[in-house]
Amino acid sequence: MIHTFEIIKSIKRKDIKFIIKYLNNESLTDSDCCVIEKKLTAPLKKRSCAVDYSSDINKIIDLENDLKNYDTQTKKYEFKIAKAGIKNGKIIRNCYKRYADSEHTKVILHVDFYLILEINPHALINQNDTYTINLYQASKENNDLLIDVFDKEMREKFNDDKHFKHLFDLSLWNAHRIDYTINFKFNTKEEANLFYKQVHKTSLYKRTCKLKIKGIKYFEQSVAEKNNSYKTICYDKYEEIKNTYNDFDINKLNKLLEEAKNVIRFECQLKKSALLRIRKKYNSTDNSILFFLSEDIAKEELIRHYDKTIGKGDFYHRERAKQKINETITRADVRCALISFLQLIAQSKSLDAAKESFVSRSYEAAGDIKTFRRRLKRLEDLNISPVLITDDEKIRFLNNPREKIRDN
Repeated sequence: MIHTFEIIKSIKRKDIKFIIKYLNNESLTDSDCCVIEKKLTAPLKKRSCAVDYSSDINKIIDLENDLKNYDTQTKKYEFKIAKAGIKNGKIIRNCYKRYADSEHTKVILHVDFYLILEINPHALINQNDTYTINLYQASKENNDLLIDVFDKEMREKFNDDKHFKHLFDLSLWNAHRIDYTINFKFNTKEEANLFYKQVHKTSLYKRTCKLKIKGIKYFEQSVAEKNNSYKTICYDKYEEIKNTYNDFDINKLNKLLEEAKNVIRFECQLKKSALLRIRKKYNSTDNSILFFLSEDIAKEELIRHYDKTIGKGDFYHRERAKQKINETITRADVRCALISFLQLIAQSKSLDAAKESFVSRSYEAAGDIKTFRRRLKRLEDLNISPVLITDDEKIRFLNNPREKIRDN
């Protein structure tokens, strides 16, 4: 249930040009590597190029008068890696500061360098089956195999240079980002299309409907609650492949398209803050990538983000939802309020627009946000999604695929 992840490790300044040469997919000369290294390790001092770089590290400076003379911006160099499963790399220079005195008038500048690698774990351990939509299952057996294959591939890239042996052991790398993912396979294209349409309306938050993939084309995606900590996306896998994999061998492309028929992919991409939250939840200080390669954590996080962006209830047409409410709720005023509430959401065409109308009192039976959420909860208890199936659809009921996350 893992698509990709990023791992991060601190590196020494003197190793940068060698790492670039070993890992980069392009054929770089020693001179090319030195030029890249100089850009990454340029002196912090803006106005004195003659200042030795080492003198700028852990240097105490005056916060008010001197800090403006230093370039503290993050610098990075990105490159591609010609290894199945080890996709891309980045070297980052981070400059951070901490106060050097109790009056907060002086700061100490620190400079660190990091190597970040993007890994597709399924492709890494299945190098004869890299053209697939299948996902990595984080079992102990697979994790052990992943450690072994990563060690083998990194040794090969670094020509088994013992100086870099600390980069070969996957257990020594920290997690930088991880993408927990599930493929929802529907029985028919009509069901998949209907679910995808419903998903566009289920969030309480504004969404971005298109994202750029691989720098090639735009295709529709549903994005909710994107911030610096995480991003949740849901998209038609078949359409993504059709629109962005045009440079593939035709046989490989057809294999991918066949696998992706009637598949909607749901993915939550977790970054630093989200990973810290998970560690706190499990009372763990372990930030290694192996801690996060867990099916239990993957399922919990997928359900958490699925519930926030799509919800728990099944999808009903208006008449079937009304029938279920009338058969289940005994109080007439509650039945009336819920049916009216569903009509508001249907008229608004999305949950976030309905929330605005309800709270702004542009709707005759409006209320506050607590009332809005209370009615959503009441519908959830009835296992009814607040987003109704429209009249122009042939399908009148669709099971919510949420439980497939647990069953996967």
